[in-house]
Amino acid sequence: MENSSSRTQFIKRLVEFAEKSNIKIKLAYYPPYHSKYNPIERVWGAYENHISGDIMVSAQ
Repeated sequence: MENSSSRTQFIKRLVEFAEKSNIKIKLAYYPPYHSKYNPIERVWGAYENHISGDIMVSAQ
């Protein structure tokens, strides 16, 4: 979700669904500095998966 209005709509619909269904929903939030939101961390994660944990010996 790109902007706060779409997040707000999502939360509103989620609350309405929970009330109609008579269920409790607990939301878990990632802190803003979490690696999930850091594009560089995501690149490194993809690279680590690509090299399967091998150690990079040279940059050539």
